[in-house]
Amino acid sequence: MLKIADLMGLPSLGQSYIVAGYDGIFNMIKKLDIMETPYPAVADFLVPYEFMMTSFWSLKTDKENRINLVKTMIERKCAGIGIMPGPNLGDAIDPEIIELGNDHSFPIIYIPTNVRWSDILSEYSILSQSNMNSALDSHLVDILNAFSDLHSNHDLGKFAEELRSFLSLPIILSLESVYCSGVKTSTAALVLSKAHAIRLQNTNKI
Repeated sequence: MLKIADLMGLPSLGQSYIVAGYDGIFNMIKKLDIMETPYPAVADFLVPYEFMMTSFWSLKTDKENRINLVKTMIERKCAGIGIMPGPNLGDAIDPEIIELGNDHSFPIIYIPTNVRWSDILSEYSILSQSNMNSALDSHLVDILNAFSDLHSNHDLGKFAEELRSFLSLPIILSLESVYCSGVKTSTAALVLSKAHAIRLQNTNKI
């Protein structure tokens, strides 16, 4: 899984820097997103380990809710926030936000105006995929052993939990079987129903 430190190594963020929350440099990132929905509506979509990027265009005249957003992100255990203050905030990040970052080890990253969100997302995707492949390679022996154990002891719960820990995958689908770990039964059922519906509409193999 990628960390804030890995994000700062992206070429597109070469001129960006952490202005607060330095102690959170190793916070894990599970999701990278761009804020388009204004606060407080955006709070419904915040998840743990999410890193949000924003120019605060929807909150450029609402300092109170800019601060409230960061407070909520900290409460929801998000990874950090990247702010491009140039277009809408006079190129200055609110001091209250900086204070929150320092108080809670919540990284606040300054992003220059010339950076394109699409470049960050593209580079992050490539790095994330590379990281996943590295994780797969490092756990290859463990994964093969998990399959071997499954065939000998038929313990699906243990098998799903082992693969979840190795690959961070909560649901594994094969041609004939489904293994679930760490998700609600209703969630797995929903995924299966969607897959079945697609299969009925498409005669090609999935």
